[in-house]
Amino acid sequence: VAHLSVLFPRLRRLIYLHTDTLVQADMLTLWQRNMQGQPLAAVTDCTSPLESMVNVSLLSSFDSISEVPRGCSFDMGLLLIDLVQWSVLDVSSRIDYWTRMYSRSPPLLGNLYKDALDPQVPFNLALHGAFLPLERRWNLFGLNRHAYPLGELQIWQCGWNRLGIVDAFGSANRPVRMLEEPAEGRVLHFSGGGEAWESNERVYPRPGSQCVAGDVTLACETLWRRYAPRVEVDTGGMMRRMGQLRGKTIL
Repeated sequence: VAHLSVLFPRLRRLIYLHTDTLVQADMLTLWQRNMQGQPLAAVTDCTSPLESMVNVSLLSSFDSISEVPRGCSFDMGLLLIDLVQWSVLDVSSRIDYWTRMYSRSPPLLGNLYKDALDPQVPFNLALHGAFLPLERRWNLFGLNRHAYPLGELQIWQCGWNRLGIVDAFGSANRPVRMLEEPAEGRVLHFSGGGEAWESNERVYPRPGSQCVAGDVTLACETLWRRYAPRVEVDTGGMMRRMGQLRGKTIL
């Protein structure tokens, strides 16, 4: 993603979607959004602040870092990218810089980033203060989660209270509902760890995130399931073929 401007040199704008997203609306209005000169537009994630992604004390010790970036990050489930501004501001080099910073940090002092393989860290550090926040409905991330850390849950509860959404689970961290923009969720992002396509609720029933479809509240994964290809297993035919192979040598 960092080098999309090189991969698509003739494009001026691009919408990036993660593979675990489900689009429920026309993207034209997003495509036509005034980005106010920013290279990127994305939905903020205040449940994962930048200071929680990095080793703040280690980063502060570097002479090249005048100030450690702090505050809300952005989720990479959906990105609206102005490739012209991306190239003008040389964002790719910024991301590469923060990627190299990790590899150059002394291992004896600890890991610079909490998760070395998470692209969100160098992206957020490179674009801190240089992206346009989008409305939450453009990326309802965290869907299909089955539990939240207490601190993160408290942040969501503040948002739910502000919108008049009732916490039906009595503030318990298991399970929870993700309903901040339920009626207008334009892009559903199943980034909660329990991917919708991997669910087998008939065998392992677990209450997960709830979504609103029209006037009905249902498990978020059911919204995904209607688009999934149907796979039929002919167990009878398989058993017959196995029976035909009995007594035969297979080379």
